[in-house]
Amino acid sequence: MSRFRDATGRTRSGLRRALRNGVSHVGPLDRAADRTAERRQNHERLLALYETLRSNYAADEVPAAEDLPSGAEIDAVQAAALRPRMYEAFFTTLSAEGDFDRASVALTRKLVARTRRFSAASIAQVFQRYEGLGPIADICLAICALDYPMPDTAWQLLARNDLDRVLRLVPEEYVRLAFVNDPDAATLAVRALLDGSAEGLPGPESWLNVAYDCLSADQPALAVQVLDRAAAAAGSLKQGPRLRDVNARLTTLRDWVGRAEAARTPVTAPAGTIPFGVVGFKHPNWLEMSQDLDDPLETLAVLGHLLRDDGVELAGDQGLVAAAETLRGDIPGELRRAGQKKTVCLYEVDRDVSRFAAVPDGTWVIVSDWFHLTLSNEKPDIPLNPDLRPLFISFDISPVELAADGAVEYLREHAPIGCSSWDTVFLLHAAGVPAFFSGSIATTVDAVVPRRTGRPTSQTIAVDAATGGSSERRTRNVPRVKARELGENLLVAAEDLRSYRDSGARIVTSKLRFYLAARAVGCSVDFRPAQPGSHHVCDYTSLTDDELQAIQHGITDKLAAVLEAVLAGRPDAEVYEIWRTACADEVARVEREFAGISGYPELNFDLDHACQVVRAAAVTIERTAPAPKGDEVNVEFSLDGNYTHQLDVVLDSVVQHCSRPVRAFLLCRGLDPAHFARTARLFPTVSFVWLPTQDVDYGRIGGMNPWVTPATMDRTILPALLEDVHRIVHFDLDALCLGDLAELFDVDMEGTAIAGATTPQPRFLSGFHTFRRNAERLRKEGHPELARELVLRTHQQHTFDFDVFNAGIMLLDLDKMRADDFCGRHLPNVQRFGLNGQVVLNTYVGGARKVVGNEWNRLIRLEATREANGVHWVGQFKPWRSDLYVTGRELWQAQEERFAERAREHETAGPAGS
Repeated sequence: MSRFRDATGRTRSGLRRALRNGVSHVGPLDRAADRTAERRQNHERLLALYETLRSNYAADEVPAAEDLPSGAEIDAVQAAALRPRMYEAFFTTLSAEGDFDRASVALTRKLVARTRRFSAASIAQVFQRYEGLGPIADICLAICALDYPMPDTAWQLLARNDLDRVLRLVPEEYVRLAFVNDPDAATLAVRALLDGSAEGLPGPESWLNVAYDCLSADQPALAVQVLDRAAAAAGSLKQGPRLRDVNARLTTLRDWVGRAEAARTPVTAPAGTIPFGVVGFKHPNWLEMSQDLDDPLETLAVLGHLLRDDGVELAGDQGLVAAAETLRGDIPGELRRAGQKKTVCLYEVDRDVSRFAAVPDGTWVIVSDWFHLTLSNEKPDIPLNPDLRPLFISFDISPVELAADGAVEYLREHAPIGCSSWDTVFLLHAAGVPAFFSGSIATTVDAVVPRRTGRPTSQTIAVDAATGGSSERRTRNVPRVKARELGENLLVAAEDLRSYRDSGARIVTSKLRFYLAARAVGCSVDFRPAQPGSHHVCDYTSLTDDELQAIQHGITDKLAAVLEAVLAGRPDAEVYEIWRTACADEVARVEREFAGISGYPELNFDLDHACQVVRAAAVTIERTAPAPKGDEVNVEFSLDGNYTHQLDVVLDSVVQHCSRPVRAFLLCRGLDPAHFARTARLFPTVSFVWLPTQDVDYGRIGGMNPWVTPATMDRTILPALLEDVHRIVHFDLDALCLGDLAELFDVDMEGTAIAGATTPQPRFLSGFHTFRRNAERLRKEGHPELARELVLRTHQQHTFDFDVFNAGIMLLDLDKMRADDFCGRHLPNVQRFGLNGQVVLNTYVGGARKVVGNEWNRLIRLEATREANGVHWVGQFKPWRSDLYVTGRELWQAQEERFAERAREHETAGPAGS
């Protein structure tokens, strides 16, 4: 086996030894003995469990529960038995092909698929330390990064690698990322795959994935070439499920390529007709295309509003026209409206890919419940197809989707926006988009499936819900939905809803739209949402009959007014003015609700008294040895007894690199004066202020990770506690200082209260997403009224949107925080809403933060770099763990060794040398 050289220049012989030395400092004989003992232990447990099961189940009588192994015991043994299989892919590929790179990728994919991303990343990070393994380490880490998801990091890892290697090992990932980050590079890569200059893709599924990426990137001609290659690769498959799936995907993608090309050609509506979009649910990705029978319910409801006008004659897509005419026959006479004759031409517009709809300019469409499935580039379908004239009602959007380029401006242009949830109303209000709560349009499906109370029966039907009884069980997830055309799905959905209505059965369901539609037509329904705290369902879980009728009437009246103008052929500007007038009262109600929020919650404990108690117990120990010249740098650490070793290491890193004297403020819990004295002896150039905070109780704190202690909250009282300190650096104890902290301490704050790096957690870049998550947590805990108040307060305080920052390393202007009454106004959010320190600080500062470079808080997840002034191991994988290699652990270990050497010197010198 080849030899590798690590970062220190020492040679290691063989991959096995390289891995072993990267993962653990335990001696090889001890480690081998441990593994042998663990295998023997697992073997003995398996035998014991088997014997217990055999003897009990062979008995004449059913054994008592206490005589059987527990579920936890069985799970533990199963996990032990399966663990080696996760690594089977590596050795199988390596032995079969002799290809270390392919084997590494196979192992990474297997671990990620088994939700063992951290194990996969750990192995790749070990590879990264050795010369010659850097490229394959990058590729494996990119696979892990996509699973976070951290697509920007994944692209950086792949883009810096040799293209031939990348296309040989991860062609699909590269092409998908390249189309987002460097379209020209993506096109060259696809052409290289097609002409054979790069190694071909492994099978038809891979070719189909690349074709889908080409289509998502608006390159239908290139997609056609890739689809031809996919078809050729499919020719070698045997008859069976795999071939059927491949052919379904192939047919679907060819159809969508045709649609994309057709959408580029202008469409003209037949003379004298009014173009109207009917929302469908097809998608280029056959594997993820909707098969939910709830989707057609919304389109059924929309058609009901259109077909009430007796003067409407239909043209356009024959299947849609035939379905609409059938549905029109069920509209009760009292809901019909007389009107002059006009012809409406129907066009199908698919919900998540409106840009591929071939429709005439000026096509009206009612937009509700959008954004279920993006294309492979992950860009939401907003702004919509420019030929559409949208009316938004029963609409929903997430903070991430609202942040898409042009989304806010597009919604403002077509406002006001009727929303299916109050959270969405408040989100849009924070973005400056007039909005109101319309409720779900599914509540108005009773126009085409008239309300009727079936004869009550004793039958219970559980629809995608667990009842625990002998109920008949059904699902709304029907694969045939994907294969049927929209017109047929509309008729099937209507007939299905009628069958529930006429059965008289009690329905138990977790499906919101089905619940609302079933109630609208007269069914007895018990709604049991899977996630009661979700903003999607929280406004409907206790819906009274009066509230349901208010939603129905509100939607019906508004759509009647605006559709009358549409069908009369009024100009766009007039139609939107009518819409604004119809919605004005509800929009004004939202404004009043925001205006009603004033003042701040109050602390439920006496902070001044608590600070007096802490200051009374404070211990100050001044430096006993000369320090660097200059003004002091104030640094604060928060800890309890579990982090005393980490304090030694982290403080050592700060002192080592700081060009000026350090004054350390220690907010501590459970430490005694002996520890204070010991630390002062070990750091004689540092002045210490020990502040025991164990008696400060912040109350209920939500969103605290298992590895986080209440000590992390203590930084939030610094403005009140340190009355005479002007500014201070907070430094977490799972971070290391690699630069001169005086540089951060001297940053010009420019009038802001906090200076920090924009280094967000994966998935949680948006501050408004953080607000939404905490509101959903409150609802889950049974506090919906607090959730609403939290959303109102935060959305009133901040304009959409801002990037969150990690508060592990930050500079605080305590004078500014005192002037803002941070503790009085924002610390109560801990007690009232259960916010943790990280969220409280972000809620306080929002986007009004002094942004410093990421080098001051480099969050270590997949890569470690010495090009940083502060590295921070966020999450549960800390560098002092011995069971799993964490990238950058050698930085921590080097600092540990440096501190240990200094500590030994002080111990040898004794008190006189301190």
